[in-house]
Amino acid sequence: MGFKEMVADDIENVFENLEEFADTHTWNGGTGKSYTITAVVDDDKLMEDFSSEFELLAKGSHLLYASATQFKEKPKAGSAVKLDGNIYTVDEIQEDMGMYAIFLARGK
Repeated sequence: MGFKEMVADDIENVFENLEEFADTHTWNGGTGKSYTITAVVDDDKLMEDFSSEFELLAKGSHLLYASATQFKEKPKAGSAVKLDGNIYTVDEIQEDMGMYAIFLARGK
């Protein structure tokens, strides 16, 4: 098994494991239909990285990590999305080794 295969295996079996890190969430990224994704919401990392913008956290902003393969289309910065029924703006998205890090801003 090569390195890329090992990373993909870790994403699926460790990071997205509902008994380890992840939870299920309802996502609608503008496709018209909601679907379930497995993701990690890391608000501690959000507060650490964006402490100068702390007022956004009180409004319900989140940092979401999920595998790219779960999304019907890649979220775009500036687009409106729904996560668990709440509306957010994708403030920033980064992709690394098959994972998305999505900063969702609420209240903008």
